[in-house]
Amino acid sequence: MLKTLSLLSLCSRVTAGRLSTADSCRQQLLADGNCCLDQRVNRDVLQRRLSRPGTTWQCASKDGCVSGDGQRGGDFVALPPDATCETCRILFLHGGSWYYGSPETDGYKALATKLAHRTRCVIMLPDFPLLPVGKFHSMLAASIAALQYLSTYQVWASCRPSTPVDMFVGGDSSGGSTALSVVLRWKLDPDILPSHASLAGGFFWSPWTNLMCNTPEYITNAYMHAPPPTEISDHVGDILFTQRPVDNMAMFRKNALEYVGGRVEMLKDPIASPFYADSEWQAGPGMASPALYFAVGSSETILGDTTILAEKAAAKGVQVVVDIFHGMWHDFPMYSDGCGSEQPLWSGQRAWNNTVEFLKAASATASAAKGGGSGGWPLIRYVYDESASGRAGWFPTARPLLLGLGPASAEGHPRLQSLLFMLCGGFLGHLMSMGFGPLKIAAQKLLEKKREFAKPEEMAPLIMWDLKAIANIVHPPPGFSMTVLWTLPKRDKERRKEEVVGHKDLVWRSIMSFRDADLRSAPRKRAQGDAAVNPVERTLKRRSSVASPARKRACRPITTARPAISELKSIVINLERRPDRMEGCEQRLRKHCPNLPLERFAATDGRQAAIPLEEVATSWNTARNVSFQKQRALRKGWNDLDTYQVRTLELSPGERGCASSHVRAWRACLERAQGTDRPLLVLEDDAAPTPEFCELLDKALGALPEDAHLLYLGYSQAADWRREVSAELVESLYVWTTVAYIVWPAGARMLLSKLPVNEPVDNWMAGLCASDDIKAYCVRPKIVLQADAWNVNSDVAHSDEHYWGPNSDIQHSDVLYWGPGHPEAGGDPAGGLLWDLDSEDSEDEL
Repeated sequence: MLKTLSLLSLCSRVTAGRLSTADSCRQQLLADGNCCLDQRVNRDVLQRRLSRPGTTWQCASKDGCVSGDGQRGGDFVALPPDATCETCRILFLHGGSWYYGSPETDGYKALATKLAHRTRCVIMLPDFPLLPVGKFHSMLAASIAALQYLSTYQVWASCRPSTPVDMFVGGDSSGGSTALSVVLRWKLDPDILPSHASLAGGFFWSPWTNLMCNTPEYITNAYMHAPPPTEISDHVGDILFTQRPVDNMAMFRKNALEYVGGRVEMLKDPIASPFYADSEWQAGPGMASPALYFAVGSSETILGDTTILAEKAAAKGVQVVVDIFHGMWHDFPMYSDGCGSEQPLWSGQRAWNNTVEFLKAASATASAAKGGGSGGWPLIRYVYDESASGRAGWFPTARPLLLGLGPASAEGHPRLQSLLFMLCGGFLGHLMSMGFGPLKIAAQKLLEKKREFAKPEEMAPLIMWDLKAIANIVHPPPGFSMTVLWTLPKRDKERRKEEVVGHKDLVWRSIMSFRDADLRSAPRKRAQGDAAVNPVERTLKRRSSVASPARKRACRPITTARPAISELKSIVINLERRPDRMEGCEQRLRKHCPNLPLERFAATDGRQAAIPLEEVATSWNTARNVSFQKQRALRKGWNDLDTYQVRTLELSPGERGCASSHVRAWRACLERAQGTDRPLLVLEDDAAPTPEFCELLDKALGALPEDAHLLYLGYSQAADWRREVSAELVESLYVWTTVAYIVWPAGARMLLSKLPVNEPVDNWMAGLCASDDIKAYCVRPKIVLQADAWNVNSDVAHSDEHYWGPNSDIQHSDVLYWGPGHPEAGGDPAGGLLWDLDSEDSEDEL
């Protein structure tokens, strides 16, 4: 018995003994996983190649890059010849397990031109850095930068960069995962797109969304070769992953771990692993959620990656459409031309048609500003190959896809007008036992009489009870087919047609109609935890063909990143209530760097401002910082290791305000750069430059590598330097303080992509350096000091200061105090302050 294993292409062999297109593709792919991708380029589409500043990277086989040696980083753009300044834009991210592929290889050039031709949108495929050069954070940052560029892309010279446009993101396989990360990142920070560009939707083919790689289909959709009866395919399960399930899972997990930089905890990060996103899908006040479309094969090992994610997103109000194509393998839309056969692959072509239909519907919905939510459930359609012999008359006439018709609220199902529940197999008995029989009969009689969606008042009491029961009980596994459909009010006659279900296992159907039913009192019960986690895509060895000319990794060209001191834009972060600190800072700066242009930058007052949790957290754990504190103590020979304790602390209002100020400074860096690579000098108002400021800064900039995101001018060294670049420049591993640093736009984008700040901001930035997400360098010796001793005359209460003594005016969250006469006070009757011994600017660090 094959039991739950999916049969591929049931009844797929034609009477003449000739294989169907689908079976022909399967046999070729089993023999050669690199074959058969669509290669037909649409010649009616215009093609452009772009080279944006700061996007080049180097693929070298000696370093483990397997996608072809050479310089990489260019973009491929395809646009219809009738494109206008207002034409929609699509950013498509290619798949390949984050190891393989490029915008013009592995079928992606054909995809781009076909997508431009079919959608009449401008299509852009960026060549983001692949493993091991790039990892999750750098790939996400590169993708967001590409989306930002595309939003202002001038289709023609006469177009204004600020022309209002609808934006979409798309991707296949691993690229689909990163594209979903872009959507989630945008939901956390809509300001990553300019105000004139709206993110209207996204589409994803066979996306790999669960980096834990543990959903049920890894087992139930495992590949098996089964010699067939006369009319049954002999290939069961996922034909692109033919190893044992446990081996597939281990291989995918290893790939995923490298993608997230070896950090196991990131496998469940809701942005890196979108399967785990939950509240992240929730739209903010007055903010619309982009509609999402998924196309996935029923035989894929990562089927659950889509179905479970879709339910979670829809539960938060996102409009989601999922098409599950019977018997299809991973990334099947990429084989729509038929794998070299005379006939196209029907399911691949249908996936293309449905994708185009969705994009048009999503664009129309966004343009009409309908908003609308999901009603709490995704629209899931199970799609059969209608071209096979003997299936004429099985399926209903095609109906238009309607978006934006549900309620705006994701909590419950307020004001539902019509639901169609499609339930499969043995699930019927459970529902019938709940008393759905009378409802079924009443609904069917009503339909026989009216043949349309009516809303009789007399049915409301019965339906209200049953719908509350459904909302609390029904949570079908991915194997069931359950769909919630919305209909327009009765006056819209064009859309009031009975929905017919085409499913071989369908045993029960009931259309329930009612008026003004409000189910907010009956929230659905959802399982929590990891019991039903899901799978992944492929290692894409079939896509290991040599990539197009590669490009270097660098973040920025040195020529544009090294302005003269007089040209360097600088801001001083200063609270409105502390003009004295601003005046003192200006005096110190004028003394040693009179040619440096200064601008006051209003700080966020943590005592008064409402700082979003998506931007700055309220608590933090000291574990990572403690490890570097101990390294520093050992390096300096201090005997105080016991004073550094791991604990969870509340960030003080001042710490949150400080972090928010720097976040706003990073955004200011991007805004002022205006698409260039011009950096910004960020100073705090206690900055005190040394007499050598100008001389040493000029030398450090001259030696600065191209990959720099940050250059610290003032700091407190925690760990040993990664390396010495020159006599005046070192690469940082972990440093404290944010008194003075230069940030480049690439660094600002990276920092913003990692929000929220969940530590004191200097610790948080240092942690990104330690994890290789940020490339930071330090001028040596430091050329900016703090005007006062650490914590003196400061408006920021530090939550992690360990001290003995009563005479600190800072309210610490973890005070260790025994009194001035206690032995632990070190004999200091006034109480010894640790920062006096551990000064940020002690002599051995100057």
